Amino acid sequence: MKRGTYVPEEPPRFSRQWWANTGKNLFWVLIATVLIWTFADMESTPVKELEATLVLTTGKSPVMILDSKVERRIRFTIRGDRAAMDRLEKRLVRELGSVITVDVSGRAKLDEENYLEVRPVLEQMAGPAKSGLTVVSATPSIIKYNVVRPRVELRATLTLTTGAAADLIFLPNFKPTLDVSFIVEGNRDVLQAFGEQIKQAGAKLTYDVSANSPIGDREYAAAELIDKAAGVSKLGLTVVSAIPAGVVVPLDRRITVPDIEVKLDYEGAALAKEAEVKPARMSIRVAQSLWPQVQKQLPAGAKPTLKTHRVDLKSYPDGPSTVEAEVIPAIAGVPVEPEQQNVTVNFRIAQRIAARTITASVRVLWPPDESWKDYDLKRKDVLEWRKPVQVTGSRKDLDQLDEKDVDAYIIIREDDKKPVSWLTRQVEIRFPGDLQLKVVGEKPTVTFRLEPRPRS
Repeated sequence: MKRGTYVPEEPPRFSRQWWANTGKNLFWVLIATVLIWTFADMESTPVKELEATLVLTTGKSPVMILDSKVERRIRFTIRGDRAAMDRLEKRLVRELGSVITVDVSGRAKLDEENYLEVRPVLEQMAGPAKSGLTVVSATPSIIKYNVVRPRVELRATLTLTTGAAADLIFLPNFKPTLDVSFIVEGNRDVLQAFGEQIKQAGAKLTYDVSANSPIGDREYAAAELIDKAAGVSKLGLTVVSAIPAGVVVPLDRRITVPDIEVKLDYEGAALAKEAEVKPARMSIRVAQSLWPQVQKQLPAGAKPTLKTHRVDLKSYPDGPSTVEAEVIPAIAGVPVEPEQQNVTVNFRIAQRIAARTITASVRVLWPPDESWKDYDLKRKDVLEWRKPVQVTGSRKDLDQLDEKDVDAYIIIREDDKKPVSWLTRQVEIRFPGDLQLKVVGEKPTVTFRLEPRPRS
């Protein structure tokens, strides 16, 4: 078969098809031309790489601050007129010290993560509309930051009270005064005024816990106590945290016990007769749960008695004298609140006294129910049952004292039979009736426990 060659027929010049084909060709020529000139322009336009430190601030905003300091070293590339680039570099180095500060208070949001695009910030600094410069790239391109409410850390002494509630009392093991440090946040101006207020008050805060407080132990958040004591919430501020974080407050009922005898505790002389104390008796206030402990610590048949702090009578002259003595706010080691803090004491010195140290052997007085047959008394330290005791009295009485005539003992009680680790008991000491002698200081103690004997 004879092969032929296909030759497309050219459309007539200036026909519709001719104009369509010509238009397509011109379009692609135009695209190629634009690209060539664009790349040529890019190759011919000068570029420069600069470095600076970008610092974020919140300016004078009273409601926000940066959560942490934000400073980033950035590198960026600019393109444009060479003279304009030189002017920008000089301004950046000489005027700004290579530091670009950005106030984010107008764009940042509290309690959210915020992001700053670096390139628009640089374009604004470069002023492209005026200088004809373009920021091509920036590294890093985005900076993350967080803003929080302004805050301040303060320190104060917080004292808890029971206010006017006469029927409430803190248990003795509780210290109602504690040092606290706390962080408060809110409006910057209000924070400053609040800090000055705390300073002017001597960094002292007081709070009455008596309102709606139950008897027993109650745990309070320290931030809550500080808030109420200083009226923080009323100022539109918030206590964010506090150290210590919490405090356990033990409250008890306060009872009044009337007609407690007051006695003078003294040394250095023997009196012609018992000192006259005014007032001789007074009321005390004590925690309701602790009063049974006072009665339990006393020897059988003994009544609770208030004592004064020890007065040394060595420097007082013979004959009648008067002294003002402070009452010890405790009975049998249990804190109490005496009706009066001081008493007036009239006394007459009969003779000066001396001191002597003796060794007392402590014996055990069992109850009359013959429980000694069912229990063994275990001593924690055998040596402590022979106690050195300092005794004062006249030289004549001290010389007559024989150690074997000193009766030192403890009394076993029914409650002692309960299972416990160890019991501590104060030793009672008696001297022969015709000798006027006294034990110096607190009476000694011994430690023991009762263990049931095995049944046969």
